[in-house]
Amino acid sequence: MTTPVRLAKRLAETVPCSRREAELYIAGGWVTVDGQVVEEPQFMVAEQKVELLPNAKLVPINPVTILFHQPPDADMDAVQRLIRPDTQSADDRSGIHVIKQHFARLKPCLPLEPQAGDLRGPVALLVGGEAHGLPEPVLRSADAAIRIPLARPVESLNAAVAASVVLYEAARQRSAQAAGEPPIRNASPTGTPR
Repeated sequence: MTTPVRLAKRLAETVPCSRREAELYIAGGWVTVDGQVVEEPQFMVAEQKVELLPNAKLVPINPVTILFHQPPDADMDAVQRLIRPDTQSADDRSGIHVIKQHFARLKPCLPLEPQAGDLRGPVALLVGGEAHGLPEPVLRSADAAIRIPLARPVESLNAAVAASVVLYEAARQRSAQAAGEPPIRNASPTGTPR
């Protein structure tokens, strides 16, 4: 019988890599133990079959933003139980390798505020750079500015995520309009007339 060792040590012995690299592979969801992905480098193994997946990438784990639209009166505890790796859309083309760590310590943002901008008609959406936003002359010429409120500890959204939130809201408003439903004002970005 083999004495159990940490998975990171076993992987470093099996694959030509350092122990630190083994830990990154494991935490990144690229290692299987008897065919099951294990993401904990301290996981103990004895005689199990340890394999590095063929498409493994030795990259640090980047945080992800998970967008989940729900009705304004939704129970946040119930909603958070729905956000799991197995509920990821089959249409997701992000190319992100989903791991358990992406679902740990999820923090819900605030619901989008009432008195939303009306996004049902023709709209030109301008999204500024993440560091400096839009140039002042462009801001002065806009009919409205949209603000997406955030809950701490989130301080900002990158431009792509902010645009996605607003475009999703526009699609939601337009679908509701096509179905003859009134817009739900408390689930929309705040529109500030200029």
